[in-house]
Amino acid sequence: MIFPLFTIATISYNSGKWVRQAIESILSSSYDDFELIISDDCSTDDTWEIIQEYTDHRIRAWRNEQNIGEYPNRNKVLHEARGRFILFI
Repeated sequence: MIFPLFTIATISYNSGKWVRQAIESILSSSYDDFELIISDDCSTDDTWEIIQEYTDHRIRAWRNEQNIGEYPNRNKVLHEARGRFILFI
């Protein structure tokens, strides 16, 4: 398995207003040796629906079954990261 150099990690909770802009910004980069992982913390707005619109192979996303809170969600993302370096957005 080939691992990316960078993991760009994003956690979200009711971020529908900003999540599309964040994803578009990351995907528009000319650098492409990265994975984008997004952990939605059981949002009650349209955040998860927006995330699911993206089919780029560099994106891995999931929605927690229940809200676990910011720091447990950050730790979950760190556990799933495959890149040598991790950037939080």
